Amino acid sequence: MIVSFEYEDLDTGWKLEPVRFDGLNLLVGPSGVGKTRILEALLSVRRLALRGVAGLPSCRWDLTTEHDGISCRWRGELKVTFSRPRNGDSSRETETDGHIVWETVERNGEMLVDRGASSFRFGDRSLPALNRAAAAVYLLAEEPELASLGAELGHIRELKELWIWGSISSVPQAEQVRKDLDGDFGRLKKSHEHPLLKLYILQNDHPEDFERLAQDFQEIFPLVRAIKVATPDELGFRPRLEESFMTEQLILALREDGVESWVTYAGWSTGMLKTLVFLIETTLAPSGTVFLIDELENGLGVNCLPDIAGRMLEGLNRVQYIATSHHPRVINEIPMKRWKLVTRRGSVVKVVPAPEIPSLRDGSRLEHFTQLLNAPEYLEAVS
Repeated sequence: MIVSFEYEDLDTGWKLEPVRFDGLNLLVGPSGVGKTRILEALLSVRRLALRGVAGLPSCRWDLTTEHDGISCRWRGELKVTFSRPRNGDSSRETETDGHIVWETVERNGEMLVDRGASSFRFGDRSLPALNRAAAAVYLLAEEPELASLGAELGHIRELKELWIWGSISSVPQAEQVRKDLDGDFGRLKKSHEHPLLKLYILQNDHPEDFERLAQDFQEIFPLVRAIKVATPDELGFRPRLEESFMTEQLILALREDGVESWVTYAGWSTGMLKTLVFLIETTLAPSGTVFLIDELENGLGVNCLPDIAGRMLEGLNRVQYIATSHHPRVINEIPMKRWKLVTRRGSVVKVVPAPEIPSLRDGSRLEHFTQLLNAPEYLEAVS
């Protein structure tokens, strides 16, 4: 779980003041205040921890996570410099150097990593000057003391990326993954396989869990009689000659009331696909997963929104959500205490918990959205 976050883009001057996060955080505010950019900053820090500095801007960060009673605070500064061709064409800038200027990690309040330009201490040990193009979390990933922080950062997931669908692995490839997992539900939850492949394994190795997920989906879309992941032949389709390579390809399909044939994912609505992926990912997410969702309402029908909001509220004992939205139905479905109003003064962004806004302390749940739109803090959110 992400407890708090502070970030500054040193190239542009964009700065996020310290913000504290709860289990469910709905970032609200007018367009242009920086809601999406907060999610992007979190993803940048995740990328720095798991991959390296390539492609990231010069920045400072201060991130605190907590899981299983272990609190980790990771702070640091990244400096990236660029060079230009002799003709001065700035559109052809190329990165020449990206390095960690300084970095610290505190574990339960005790200094674990203290790294500077000429020193690198890990606990009570002094380490050589390791690759400064990589963070300590990456360089020392095998050290048990840093494993919890690395795992927490690895659990940050952007659902938007997972809403891109298509047919997936062939049956032999999928069966190899099934064999590797050996029916272990815990390992399936920790895997980073494609959602459709996860659903296939759930369908074949954990039918009771698959049925519960299918029932959740059918409650949102009552006309759906069944969902299935199978080959074209199993679904009753005969591929054309030029599509013969697809005979062992796995395809997502559903069957509706009054329609005898299976309908492949290509005929599904965007809302159906996004809802199913949401159910798969939240059902199979390992404990501690942090879901980042930009504009939750995009592609979802009004009928889906209450169920998605309810599902998010039900899962707070296992996962965390940091989402943005402009949609009144979404905002009204999420309790006001979960809202966080994003405001910006110049390039400085501040996040204010809704309960701290005086004009939102009274009134019914249905009145809160209107009160939010008329609150001085909202009306003056960008200046």
